[in-house]
Amino acid sequence: MRTITAVIPVRAGSRRLKNKNVAPFAGTNLLINKIEQLKKVDKINRIVVSSDSDMMLKRNTV
Repeated sequence: MRTITAVIPVRAGSRRLKNKNVAPFAGTNLLINKIEQLKKVDKINRIVVSSDSDMMLKRNTV
């Protein structure tokens, strides 16, 4: 069986909305929402979040 890894790159800097990936959005945030979407894909075995921000990595453990 092949291993498929989804990689989510998350930048700390956003020009228009500061910390947009972890800002409150519909009871969650954009990063957690994307992780939850990817968890529903049967063929994905692993999800990796890559970021230049320790804050984004720590606050978004699902």
